[in-house]
Amino acid sequence: MIWDLFFPPLCLSCKQKTPLKYFCKDCWQQSAVLSAVGRCSQCFDEIDQEQGACRICKKAPPFPCTRACVFDGQSPVRQLIYLEETHEALAALAFYQSVQLHWPVPDVIIPILARPLVVRSFAAHYERPCPEIFCRQDTWSIREELLDEHQTILLFDEGATHEQLQQATRAIADASPKKTYLLSLWA
Repeated sequence: MIWDLFFPPLCLSCKQKTPLKYFCKDCWQQSAVLSAVGRCSQCFDEIDQEQGACRICKKAPPFPCTRACVFDGQSPVRQLIYLEETHEALAALAFYQSVQLHWPVPDVIIPILARPLVVRSFAAHYERPCPEIFCRQDTWSIREELLDEHQTILLFDEGATHEQLQQATRAIADASPKKTYLLSLWA
């Protein structure tokens, strides 16, 4: 196209010319969905063995639920979060990761500081409700009437701090759901 002569498509990450959309080939490869192999089964940090829990989680897990991540926090794909037209792609990749983890299908998906478009698209893949149950993010109190102790809950995190994740997962644990999982977009 003549337009490409004056405004060549550039990789969002490294700014090199690319015939691909958003990223060059190298940056796309660096943006792969993380494998659960070689990661802690509780917190998803890297470990030396192929499977099992890290030494921290064996003593005192940082979260009262199982956590996994979709992408490395430093991967180029993180640039996509700022583009509104990519919310469905990020949600689809998060759904792919949750299926790969063999977690049970959740009864409800709860956002933790998530952009409504990404988490709603993710919940649509499961055909599950996506209520906002946190009343105030600074205290992490919840609207317990929206939860049931027989539910399997999937918490969806788009970029909360470690402390925020701990507070949110503890607030959910206090409601005593059947099982809780935490899926973070970024490690």
